[in-house]
Amino acid sequence: LMALHAPPGLAWAEVRDAHRANRWWSPPPQRRDVHRRGLRIGAFTGFGGTFSQPPSVRACPDGFLVRSGDRFSLLVADAYGAVLLPATAREYADADPAIQSRGARISGTEIVIGGLRIASELPEDGLSLAGNAHTVAVTSPYTHAIRLFPAAEPSP
Repeated sequence: LMALHAPPGLAWAEVRDAHRANRWWSPPPQRRDVHRRGLRIGAFTGFGGTFSQPPSVRACPDGFLVRSGDRFSLLVADAYGAVLLPATAREYADADPAIQSRGARISGTEIVIGGLRIASELPEDGLSLAGNAHTVAVTSPYTHAIRLFPAAEPSP
């Protein structure tokens, strides 16, 4: 509980069960505002980043399969951050296109997740998203980064 900065009075079972139900949940008052600003992962390799080309993503149950040039990764994220793990071209190719986040869409240059509208700094042309039950990933041909948002606002 101390490692998660949980306030006094929260029981471990409450914290554990809440995080298992929603990977974007974190205990109040430490709850991060990721539902509005998202997480950003990746950058151009020439500037010390991860991606040699703007990445494309495909949703999978555990996160996203990412392709950038000839490199493939599994992207996993939660309220505490994101990590890229090695993956294969086969895993990327086999990703199920039917996996999508309900209620997430692009409207002009805004990302709409449920009732939340998030302005994007990127042009509308080529802006795309992929989503699963817990996370929405936004990519664009104009950036080497991926923005990640919770698919739903964390419950209290």
